[in-house]
Formats: sequence, structure tokens, C-alpha cells
Amino acid sequence: MASLRKRKGSAIWQAQYYVPDGETGGLRQVRKSTGNTNKKKAMAAAIELERTALGTIQAGSDKSRLAKEVLAEAVTEIQCETFTGLSAPKHLAKLLSLATGEDMQAFTLEIWSAEWLRRKARDSSKPTTGPIHGARGWPRAWPSAAFHKRAVPSLLQVRTSL
Repeated sequence: MASLRKRKGSAIWQAQYYVPDGETGGLRQVRKSTGNTNKKKAMAAAIELERTALGTIQAGSDKSRLAKEVLAEAVTEIQCETFTGLSAPKHLAKLLSLATGEDMQAFTLEIWSAEWLRRKARDSSKPTTGPIHGARGWPRAWPSAAFHKRAVPSLLQVRTSL
């Protein structure tokens, strides 16, 4: 877990975290400047610095050997002309898993829009989310086929109704 420190006489926060040391097999302390004087922004930068450092694959390690195998498999598919749009994310997911230990997220339009609305409700002002939620409280459920087939008023009808 990243932490923050300040040097004497400096207003800039430094990130401090530990990464695996390839030579000793233990942990090595790393300190890097976040470039921020705001503690909240500095902590976010420190977390990202640590995450990036932990995601680095060391040359000659087991992870690097596995990453080379994934890349070789992709190159073979390209040479055999079997590399497709579906196989690209598969290879990227394997590399991401090796580097960070995280699974690659796959989104459908429904999942993505629900997540977007959840974040907008939390992070944004009411005017941007108000028209989306409206009086009906949408989206309680994904719109039905009937929703997509409804008549759309013309500009002239809208103008006369105002």
C-alpha cells in the first residue's frame, strides 16, 4: 500500500511503496515525487505509481517468459491469418492478467450505460443526470422493443406544442 511523505522544506508530496526486488527476492522501497501539493491528489498519484511499478514485468522472470509465449501465440495467429478481432482482446486479457493480476473487464452496452449512470449520479451535477432519469425514473429496466418502436414527434409538432 502506497503512503505519502514530505521532505523537509518541501510542499510536494512523495509516494513511498514497496516492490519486489529481483536480485534479493525480497522487497525494495521506492520513493517518487507525486508532483502534487494537494494531499488527496498526491495519494491518487501514489496509488497509480505503485500500481504501475507492480505491473512491470522484470526481464528474465517467469512472467516475462509467459508474456513472450502469449505474444508468440498472437504472432503465429497473424502469420497463419487466423488473428481476428475476437482473439486480440483474448491476448490482451492474458497480458493484463500477467502484468497486474487483474481480469480485463468486458462490457455490454447495458452494463456500460448502467455504470455510466451510477458514476454520473455520484460525480456530476444534477442538470446532467436529470433529463436521463426524468419523471419515469429510467432506467429501472432496459428499454423494451416497444420503447424503440414508439413514434418520434417531428420538429414541427414539438414547436407547435410549445
